[in-house]
Amino acid sequence: MRGHEFVVRQMASLAVAGCFAGQAASLAAAPEPAPATQAADTARDEVAPGVDAGLIAEVLRDRIPLSAARVSVRWGRETAVLHGEGFGFFGHDTQFSISAEQVRDVLRRFDEADFLAMPDRVGGGAPPVGPIRQGGPIRRQPPEVLMGEVGLTIDGRTKSVVQIGGGEQSQPLAKLAGDVLALAREAAENGLRVPEFAEGLAMLADGRLRPEALSVIVQRNYQGTAAPEKSGFLLRLEGTAVTARTNSPRTGLGPEHRLVLSDDEAKQLATLIAEADFAALPVNLHASAHTDFIVRVFRFNKGVQARPNFAKIAPDTHGEKQRAFDRLFAEFEKLNERVLKDGAPVE
Repeated sequence: MRGHEFVVRQMASLAVAGCFAGQAASLAAAPEPAPATQAADTARDEVAPGVDAGLIAEVLRDRIPLSAARVSVRWGRETAVLHGEGFGFFGHDTQFSISAEQVRDVLRRFDEADFLAMPDRVGGGAPPVGPIRQGGPIRRQPPEVLMGEVGLTIDGRTKSVVQIGGGEQSQPLAKLAGDVLALAREAAENGLRVPEFAEGLAMLADGRLRPEALSVIVQRNYQGTAAPEKSGFLLRLEGTAVTARTNSPRTGLGPEHRLVLSDDEAKQLATLIAEADFAALPVNLHASAHTDFIVRVFRFNKGVQARPNFAKIAPDTHGEKQRAFDRLFAEFEKLNERVLKDGAPVE
């Protein structure tokens, strides 16, 4: 996939997705189905490759730090993420605090439910048998719906289980999801709510909001410009994790590299975005090459497109706002160079 096409799709997806989905009134009610676009293709009864069945016990025995654990749940319209460092996110817009004992209790429940041995996918109807067409109208398989998904990450290794509508449903999985959501829902009542995009950036910059609430995509592509031989880049920031790839008009996206920033470094990036007054920037600006800059804080997001050939937009059309964008882009361009140089290759 060409770099420009990738970012266009990312811009569309960021408008409706992210870490958090909508909220439902209660898990006790049947969850509203969602398209099962990310469901695993096949179910497995063994522990996923790279995920040791004893990992949860290692955390509970303090052989792996609690900070290395993360739990994520998406069920119906509710979502929650619990971080072992002592914080979590609920729904569209709320950060909350949790205790170490609460995290341990959740991990014990995952251990008791034998979560790591669950298949990657449960439920769903049986695939059609025989020819698709037998002298009559085409038989169409009803689309699958995603009822929910539960994930556990420990020390960089992740196990996820999705529940598809139809077929045999997993009550233990649904109970785990309900337990996590109940904890997050209650904690969020005293949490920090982000009311809108600009305020979210300010909260990130002053440290009230964790960097994990921030996502950024930056792309530069020289296709169709006066310098088509130059290589652009595609950079993505998710919290403290940054990935970068070269982006050539001739060969497309190059190998991916990954670098993990410190909390202070991530906070500094958020500060740069806030100081550029990104929320107030025009959505179209000038650049010497095709440039896309997308920022998301929880469910709030904004994208800026900068081009060399936008009608009636010259380098000086937007004055200080253009210069603020140029300064911000230059900082992320430096970050891209750092990740490509010092980051680890992504297999």
